[in-house]
Amino acid sequence: MKKTKTFNNLDVSNLKLKNGEVKVFKLLKVKKDPTSPTGFYIPSAANVPNKDVITIGDETVDIAAIRSIGVKGNITFHRLWFTKEAGGTISCHGGRIVDQEIYEYLMLSNFRSGNPNRDPSYKELYKLIDSKSDAKVERATRSQRLQAELYASEMTDEEVLTFSAASGWNNDETDILRNRIETMAQNDPIHFMKIASNRHNNMKADIKRALDEKVLSWDKPSSTFSWAVNGELIVTVPRSTKGSHLDGMINFLVNTEHGEAVYKEIKTLLNGGKAIEKEEEIPVFNEEEIEELETTAPNPKPIVRGGQNKKSTNTKNK
Repeated sequence: MKKTKTFNNLDVSNLKLKNGEVKVFKLLKVKKDPTSPTGFYIPSAANVPNKDVITIGDETVDIAAIRSIGVKGNITFHRLWFTKEAGGTISCHGGRIVDQEIYEYLMLSNFRSGNPNRDPSYKELYKLIDSKSDAKVERATRSQRLQAELYASEMTDEEVLTFSAASGWNNDETDILRNRIETMAQNDPIHFMKIASNRHNNMKADIKRALDEKVLSWDKPSSTFSWAVNGELIVTVPRSTKGSHLDGMINFLVNTEHGEAVYKEIKTLLNGGKAIEKEEEIPVFNEEEIEELETTAPNPKPIVRGGQNKKSTNTKNK
């Protein structure tokens, strides 16, 4: 960079480009135009300020992208534009004096993302492309997108409803929800897979659906969940200012020995399984009775372990 009494009074010898070497800077948030294979969406403010103040160690230095210095000391500055024609990039070639000066300035500027000495109060405008590193990131992103799209395409109707509930979407037509899910998988695969693979999110969505579809009922005064069809108690969850009653139910389903059986029954009913009849209660058995039933019954009903059901009776001796 050209030096004056005011600007660029620092050593930049470590930023020397080799002859034939090319470094490329790319404007952040540039997106490809899906309607044009060679087109890009470029933000309107696509230029970098050509003056800056940086900190090297304990020293503050004024830097500038100086193009020329006149006889009377008049300074003209480079205009640093990321153009649409260049795909939102600025390329600097080793062996070219102007490119070398621009490269040094862009490397030192606070506006460069990834600059270890940048002032974080500045907005990040561009980055230096690391071809090898970026290739790995792009391949990983592409793989994540393909995985997410495949997962979305193979989701059952039940999984579509569960995902939609976990995302807080309206209970719309399945085709509409599928389209929304597949769009998310394409545009934001990481967020999509985070929701899809989070068991607690899925459980919460199932509980919400079970309440909406009158499989479960929730009584706030007593802080209890019951089977909606017959009022049979499932669990009393702790009252707490932290977390919701849904979190309390999830804790019961995950961390108690008979929570698994209750969750399976909820899933069965949500999937169109036969609802519990009013006069029928899910029996509760002790461990010895469970072992006997599991070895003798050809089609055993879901078994609830322990005395969790408020109205349940032991049916072994009936």
